[in-house]
Amino acid sequence: MKNQFRYALSIVLLVLALAGCASPPVTTEQTPSSTVMPTAAATHRPTATNRPALTERVATPAPTDTVAAPPATAAPKPLAGNLILYASAVDLSVASAPNGRMGRYFAFRTLPTLPFLDPAFFDAFYGMTENMDPIGLFLLDFRPRLSPDGRFILLSGLTSYPDGGREGTGTWLIDLDGGTARRLLPDGKIASWNPASDAIAYGEGDALYTLSTAEGAEPQRLFQHPDLWPQYAYWSPDGQWIAALTSTESAAYDTGYAATYWLVPAAGGPARELTTQAAGAMEYVSTDVSWSPDGQFLLARNRVFDLAGNLLSPDYPGRVDWLPDESTLLSNSNDGLRILTIAGEEIARISEGYFNEAWAFSRDGRQLAYALPRDEAGMAVAVYDLDRGENRVIGVVPGALNMDLLRWSADDTQLIAGVFLETGHEIWTLAAEPGGATERLLEDAELIEVFLHRP
Repeated sequence: MKNQFRYALSIVLLVLALAGCASPPVTTEQTPSSTVMPTAAATHRPTATNRPALTERVATPAPTDTVAAPPATAAPKPLAGNLILYASAVDLSVASAPNGRMGRYFAFRTLPTLPFLDPAFFDAFYGMTENMDPIGLFLLDFRPRLSPDGRFILLSGLTSYPDGGREGTGTWLIDLDGGTARRLLPDGKIASWNPASDAIAYGEGDALYTLSTAEGAEPQRLFQHPDLWPQYAYWSPDGQWIAALTSTESAAYDTGYAATYWLVPAAGGPARELTTQAAGAMEYVSTDVSWSPDGQFLLARNRVFDLAGNLLSPDYPGRVDWLPDESTLLSNSNDGLRILTIAGEEIARISEGYFNEAWAFSRDGRQLAYALPRDEAGMAVAVYDLDRGENRVIGVVPGALNMDLLRWSADDTQLIAGVFLETGHEIWTLAAEPGGATERLLEDAELIEVFLHRP
């Protein structure tokens, strides 16, 4: 009934169905651990009316048994204050492969290595490479999430496929302070944290659940609907609401589909229908829905609504996302990379034309790094200063054909980039100022995420 409308979800489910999985091991290991620092609060930024105008346009610059992933040219050195999560291919023998199926698998890895993550299990966490290539498609929805207090990582693996005789690799709670890894759920789930960092929300089948992270806790069903979309379950910043979405075929809209957004009370009680909108046969990913930093607005499929269900914005073209610490938006479309008010008014134009989706705000929220279009030299990265309204090109990853992910280091002095070259996926670092070093950090590694971390 919804085969067109659920294009992206169907692809993800197909990937999950084909992926090989390992049986879960003992769920907890007690060893000394590393800790992670809470995300630094963003400092004050000038309001939209006080923001300096853009003064500079950016230009693209010129020029057998388990086998560990191939090492980088030099042994990688952990970047101080950063925990880098990545996937790397490993060859597993019949003895060590899930279900005895020898082949090449995507392993889950960290830099620096977390000693309490059992490699016998996490070597096959993302399944066989032949079924999960590109793994980036899976990570659109299942990217790991750091708890608001910086202590836990929610790590989602594969969903089970009973008809194929395969088990899921589960949803895991990685406790960086306690030095343990515990499986919360048998299947990988698209989930979000509550503000208190002690519970998650997720959809499964036709129901929305919450689950405390306390040992032995059981899922609590909050909302049920036959047309629930499981990739949308977002806790509001104040902890009162969980945003969810349902979709149905509807002759009332030219598109043939209607999407209804719900506000589900996190403490229990009747759900509130926020709004119903026409929905088209387009790709849907979990990041299509998000709360504004102050929790007063909901961004849903390129439109902004208040908590009374009033539409406050135009239907933005391209992709839009909230700025880290204010209710304004970053828009990436054919009209350029721009900062907009909720009403769609342009505050600043960062660049002309549509850009690669790899971009990231700095830890202090005052700079935006983004990848420039590829040229014969590779892919360059530019940084836009939100206070001064200025761009600067900081470096080029030579030979890069695409940039999958871009993140700032803990001290905002470096960019960490996941790139694709003819030889495969690699992770590079770039100094955040022009003229600094650009270096390969890891070969045969696909960047998943970067979190703050202290040993």
